[in-house]
Amino acid sequence: MLILNGARLALIRKPHFEQSIWRPPGGGIKPGEDVAAGAVREALEETGLRVRLRRYLVATTARFTHAGRTLDWRTHVFLADTADEELRPGDPEEIAGARWGTLDELAGPLRVRLLETGRALWRYRVALHDCALETIDLAASAETRLPFRS
Repeated sequence: MLILNGARLALIRKPHFEQSIWRPPGGGIKPGEDVAAGAVREALEETGLRVRLRRYLVATTARFTHAGRTLDWRTHVFLADTADEELRPGDPEEIAGARWGTLDELAGPLRVRLLETGRALWRYRVALHDCALETIDLAASAETRLPFRS
């Protein structure tokens, strides 16, 4: 989920990540849970931020193979905003840190760092981020060119 407070983007680091690996928050949906409700819950758990979902950006399915097992993985990416200023991750065993970054940082230095790891997981994340950022850019461009009329 891309959570914005003005121009600031919420980023998290998991305990098992390298120190330089930061990414937008995200998490799993509980059985029977609505995807949007799960996204709002995960945002609160991982960042302490109360969010308002603004746009559904990406929905995709990927197939991962690890240790001889195959897993179909469904991913949903939302754009959300928050008026909250302070990042307060809930569980230190799940989230090692949270900080504010920017969309430009996600598209630039963080993207490069994730790709430098050579790990398929991070290439997948970069593809999701790229698609989400492109969707945001296209929507912003359309809103500029085509005023809303009721």
